[in-house]
Amino acid sequence: MTGQSLTIAIPLNPTDDIDIHKLVAVDENGNIIGGTFDPETGLFTFDTDVAGDFQIVYIPTLRRLTLGLDSFTIIDLAGNVSPITMDVLPVFQGERTLLPLRFVAYALGATIDYTPATVTSPLTVSLTLGNHTLIIPIDTLTPELTELGMDIPAQIIDGRTMVPLRFVAEFFGAVVTWDEDARTIEILK
Repeated sequence: MTGQSLTIAIPLNPTDDIDIHKLVAVDENGNIIGGTFDPETGLFTFDTDVAGDFQIVYIPTLRRLTLGLDSFTIIDLAGNVSPITMDVLPVFQGERTLLPLRFVAYALGATIDYTPATVTSPLTVSLTLGNHTLIIPIDTLTPELTELGMDIPAQIIDGRTMVPLRFVAEFFGAVVTWDEDARTIEILK
């Protein structure tokens, strides 16, 4: 089934004390797939392109971040992160969305460190979350980052360090989805 996307709908009847924004589908290895519960239909739906066993689980610490493309605000529907108001709108380059580094880091729960440029190396930023660190040079795509799927460099735009949202989020294990109709991005971590 790989390559084809399938929408799966499962009837659910969560209790009133369950925050429906903290429900997600996970695969048989415990990887978050995503999905949403619609109280009107009573269905939890998710898309997948792989066959296997799936479960709907409640994750109290889940971050379900949403961002409209014309919005300054990142909202966590699950309520685990306070709303974040950015001082600039997302920047679009090709099919990539760049956001200010500090807002991406805050939303994911990562820490940031900067290493100044030298004669032989560019300015770099390091994001650390748990045991994982991502080192990104500014205005440069290294072969290592390209190999990981980064196809647009981090950049300084109007004094802000802007990073490719999908690449950074997915590096730290988040699931990123794009809703074309609503023009919104959702990040599950």
